[in-house]
Amino acid sequence: MSDATLVVRQYETASELSEGLARALIDVKRVQLCLPGADSVSIIQLDASRRNLVTFVEAIGLALGLWPEERVNETAQQLRVPEALVEWMRLAHRGEAVTAPRLEVVLAHIGALPTVLAHSDFLLLERLLGVVDTYATHLMRRVPFTSGKN
Repeated sequence: MSDATLVVRQYETASELSEGLARALIDVKRVQLCLPGADSVSIIQLDASRRNLVTFVEAIGLALGLWPEERVNETAQQLRVPEALVEWMRLAHRGEAVTAPRLEVVLAHIGALPTVLAHSDFLLLERLLGVVDTYATHLMRRVPFTSGKN
């Protein structure tokens, strides 16, 4: 596999992860904060968004080595967070470590019915999303520009 192909695949993975996380976070925020469009988020869509957030948080905790594989759901085990992204997360959160207890609190809040995330939960999820976005943008800039025609 060429370097360009590898970068494109990494970009696609990071981009899909970012898009899915952003969509899930927007849905939960809309409903919890009664933002415009909240009434357009169905119960099924909200439940899927909550599950997506749980999967992402569990996958991050697993990738950061905060808990064993047996601790997370099967989907989170299959969501392999790229090692380079894990390093970006470690660097981005220097001084404000992402800890297992902190992620456990976020998971408990996401899992509660009705879901009630604290302001600090939103901030953590938004920071993680920001790291994923930055990583995807970094990869996009590394994708070589080539054209079949001159």
